[in-house]
Amino acid sequence: MKDCYKACRLKFPRVPWASSIWCRHIHPKFSILVWKKFHDRLPTDDHLQRRGIRLASVCAHGASPSNIESIFHVFCDCLFAISLWNWLAMVFRTFPPTTICWLEIWKSIESKPFPSQLKNLWMTASLSMIYVIWYSRNKRLFDDCPVNISSRSIIVSLEKDCPS
Repeated sequence: MKDCYKACRLKFPRVPWASSIWCRHIHPKFSILVWKKFHDRLPTDDHLQRRGIRLASVCAHGASPSNIESIFHVFCDCLFAISLWNWLAMVFRTFPPTTICWLEIWKSIESKPFPSQLKNLWMTASLSMIYVIWYSRNKRLFDDCPVNISSRSIIVSLEKDCPS
């Protein structure tokens, strides 16, 4: 049975960053979302339009009303996301990610002169930030809840979603 499974399953090349997101110190819901994001599988407006669903696409946060919602816009180009990445970079006294390419972000984290525990914290915080951006986008889009970008509200929402 095991040999049959091995012969039939699709084999994909291993990505070097997989062990960075699938580890004990990263909550699985962050890992799943990040995996979907970096495999271009999140249901943003541009993806839905490519599947033939007609809709008027605008920034869910209302911060950039002229932009079509795409993965790049949601996580990198939206003023809401930019402010969160800048806040996180300020906390770690480093520079915010300037790319949507996960491999570049991963290399940037790995190359930082941080001790391993601080790298783990930076990785966890970065993946948590991706989750917060997507979660707040969905709250705004589906529940019409305004988003407060103060660092306190982000920390409170993370603590509420991830009890220790």
